[in-house]
Amino acid sequence: MQAVQDVLFPPYPGQASGRNEAVPGRILGGQVVNGAGASANLRPSPVPAVVLSLVGTEDALLQQLADSMLKEDCTSELKVHLARSLPLPCSVNRPRIDLIVFVVNLHSKHSLQNVEESLCHLDAAFFLGKVTFLATGG
Repeated sequence: MQAVQDVLFPPYPGQASGRNEAVPGRILGGQVVNGAGASANLRPSPVPAVVLSLVGTEDALLQQLADSMLKEDCTSELKVHLARSLPLPCSVNRPRIDLIVFVVNLHSKHSLQNVEESLCHLDAAFFLGKVTFLATGG
């Protein structure tokens, strides 16, 4: 038996209710069932752009990884930022970063030290779902 969670979700645009009020509902196997018994498929809302930051010491590898990611078709626009280390330079035009990928070469002590030093510049709350590590050279 699947677990049932109580959730709150706003009405879809164009629904009868003109007010933006939350409607209690339940998640049942990938569908939301609201209090009236109607169901709607769960669809992620479109995100205009996803900004990814690749952090590592090997510029050629980071560029190759970024190029291959940008070739893939995705529903949102993907922007990739390359950096050798953190913190990133302060810029008024810099977009919000959605995910940081630390690229660590297992054969390079300098690569690991660079990641360790960069981690000190991140807030602890950012680690929940916004940081990942990619090991290379294994």
